Amino acid sequence: MKKLLLLIIFCVLPFFAANAKKLTLTENNFEKGDFCIGPYAGVYHYLGYGLGVDAELAITDIIGIGNISVGADLSVGFQNDSWAYYGYYSSSISYTDVNFYGYAAYHFKIIKNKMFDPYAKLGLGFSATSHSSVDPRYDKYYSYRSSLGVITVGEVGMRFFFSDNFAVRAFVGYPWLGVGADFKF
Repeated sequence: MKKLLLLIIFCVLPFFAANAKKLTLTENNFEKGDFCIGPYAGVYHYLGYGLGVDAELAITDIIGIGNISVGADLSVGFQNDSWAYYGYYSSSISYTDVNFYGYAAYHFKIIKNKMFDPYAKLGLGFSATSHSSVDPRYDKYYSYRSSLGVITVGEVGMRFFFSDNFAVRAFVGYPWLGVGADFKF
């Protein structure tokens, strides 16, 4: 999924950059100096669920066909799996992930309606995972109960501003598919 997303970004962005003179750049509701913060919820990893909060600051004027922002994200994801071993017994495992990452996003200024804010983001951070199981056989082979690792994030999404200070957004990427609300200051 990450490789496909990166391939799409690297194939599509040069096309837009090469044709930037033909595109009409529009005014947007997320410009240099604007700060947005807001909660979100959605599907996490493999049909788990999660909640998070995202904060973002626009740091540039128009560069090419959009502007750049930086941000930070804190989220918690939950997932439960259960299975049966050929009718002999059943088992389950529960995962909890806490993620913190920073990112850079590019906000495209090619839609003529200033209420829309399409964006793409890439980020890097940390993920702390813990799990619990009711299966003694699983615990025998996987004795760790928690781990800490690096997480890479890729996301494309769209904000829709209902007013100058309030927007809703929908996004898809790794590790989320979700919706949220943003408050601009």
